[in-house]
Amino acid sequence: MDRKRMYELFRQNESERDGRRSYKMPDLVPINGYLCGVNLSIKRIDDNPKRVIHFFSMNKEFCIKSIPFVLSAVLFIFPFITYADKIEDNSFLIEEAYNQEPGVIQHILTMQYFDKSNIGYTFTEEFPVPKETHQLSYTIPFNYQNDSVYFSDILLNYRYQLLRNEKLAIAPRLSMVLPVGDYKKAQGNGGYGVNMNLPVSIDATRFITIHLNAGLQYIPSAKNISGSSYGKFDYFSGGSIILFPADWLNFLCEFLFTDSEYKTEDGRSERERTVLIGPGLRGAIDIDSLQIVPGVSYVFDLNGDNNSLFFYLSFEHPLWKSGGDKRLDTNR
Repeated sequence: MDRKRMYELFRQNESERDGRRSYKMPDLVPINGYLCGVNLSIKRIDDNPKRVIHFFSMNKEFCIKSIPFVLSAVLFIFPFITYADKIEDNSFLIEEAYNQEPGVIQHILTMQYFDKSNIGYTFTEEFPVPKETHQLSYTIPFNYQNDSVYFSDILLNYRYQLLRNEKLAIAPRLSMVLPVGDYKKAQGNGGYGVNMNLPVSIDATRFITIHLNAGLQYIPSAKNISGSSYGKFDYFSGGSIILFPADWLNFLCEFLFTDSEYKTEDGRSERERTVLIGPGLRGAIDIDSLQIVPGVSYVFDLNGDNNSLFFYLSFEHPLWKSGGDKRLDTNR
């Protein structure tokens, strides 16, 4: 069964330049597979803007107490996962080129944990229209930060299954960025825009799948926190390697590079480049026609100290009956 997922989280950046504080607009990172104008990392808003809370250094007791729960959950789901189909879902940072199967919809929830005062969430739903060739979806990102909840820009997505056979899948995507986030709090871009991505998925062997992404985002009238408008261009590229020790279990390692533009409060245009690496794993549980895919990864920020723990959970099930071939092969 085809699955997808999408992840997007935000960061509010603060920096000191020339004695004045400037706030960066949200950077470009993926939300549930679809990349958009929000940053992966969230920094604590306090008297020290460079203070970053690390998950493992601040939450050792939490990790230790969680071990019995995790082991119990694994033992509970083990009888079910042995019957799961091979997972074809989006990676956590990288978009995979698999549209939804005919009649099958997917509900996706993600959480990115920096510390107890900085947690990002996204909710996504994906629909075939009406079959696998065309897919519509939307993503709603929101962030819990210092006892407040902020919404970021919403994405409306269309994806076309250009090619799908046993070895290769290509599914270009075009998204509209809706300026829901408050740009004055650096939670949104401040204007409408477009986001494009070209995901390619390659089944290298029976046990290895490779996914590649390249895309960009353009906001013609983005705003910084002072309200100054500018044209905002962001770029991204990345890839992931998925290992299949079993059909129901994946080990994955992802790489993402982003190049994001922002305008400082004093009007200077600057760019920020981010390199992220995210090792993780995911499993599939099939219960009749329902497939549940939980996943977790730890995301390393190689350009800074904004490491985070990322959780993923999706539910996929048929909504209507649809006949016909589920695979698209232009070589036939």
